[in-house]
Amino acid sequence: MELYKRTHRQMKRKNIYSIFLITIIITTYIFSFGGVSEGVFGKGKVKGNSNKDYCVLIGSGKKELSKCKGYKTLVVDAGRLSKKFIKKLKRKNGRVYSYLNIGSVERSGKEFHKFHNIILGKYQNWPGEYWIDVSKKSWKNQVLKKAYALKNKGVEGFFIDNAEIYGVYQGERLYKGILDMLQNIKKLNRPVIVNGGYKFVTKAMKKDSLHKLIYAVNQEEVFSKIDFKRRIFKRNSKKNFRYYKAYLRKVKRRGIKVFVLEYEKGKKNLKQIRRYCRKNGFRYAISPYIELNKAY
Repeated sequence: MELYKRTHRQMKRKNIYSIFLITIIITTYIFSFGGVSEGVFGKGKVKGNSNKDYCVLIGSGKKELSKCKGYKTLVVDAGRLSKKFIKKLKRKNGRVYSYLNIGSVERSGKEFHKFHNIILGKYQNWPGEYWIDVSKKSWKNQVLKKAYALKNKGVEGFFIDNAEIYGVYQGERLYKGILDMLQNIKKLNRPVIVNGGYKFVTKAMKKDSLHKLIYAVNQEEVFSKIDFKRRIFKRNSKKNFRYYKAYLRKVKRRGIKVFVLEYEKGKKNLKQIRRYCRKNGFRYAISPYIELNKAY
């Protein structure tokens, strides 16, 4: 019995020591560039993130949004909210933007059945979502109709999503389709933030076609990377990181504001993101929730 106890204690010490070494190795790997970030989608909170400059909550309903207070720029999906509720959000926060999808439809939505004949293909990593032919007049009219409805609800700007259809699919007609929609939305006299769509934005900057059309570009995953298969957040590759840094410098030089949206949980990464954005005059938001459905 005594031998068992002694052996058990020795094994326990060895196990503790092994766990300690493994922890050091894993931690080192986590925080090295290209390593796995700090957890599974939607688990935990961003420690130390007291940034009130910018927040994206396009997956949130009234209950969660009611907690929002003091954000200078708040992005919501106003299509799911009442005019009265948006008014409340504006009283408690700064400028309220609304999400506006210009490049895809969801199978569960009414638009899928109405525009199924101009669907181009499936949207990778998002089951039930499909890319749409943005060059079609019927779709451009639909987007403008949605933009008018959002304006009438009192939103103060638009957060344009899925411009990256130009890139997934090539063709001048798709590029022109996005440009046409932005020109139409500009007539509503509301600032526009384009989320992603770096291939479209790059081409438009080269052609000098973005003049006064958009207020800002929001770039996701500059530092972070979503691994959809393993359902974890990772550090972006050095190659991608360098590319986005160079791209955002070009955007800034054009006089376009830059917003950065990251998916992270680690305090160490938070400091690096904050330092980079403050140095360059970028606004940033960091979320541990891929669904963007909870305040952080």
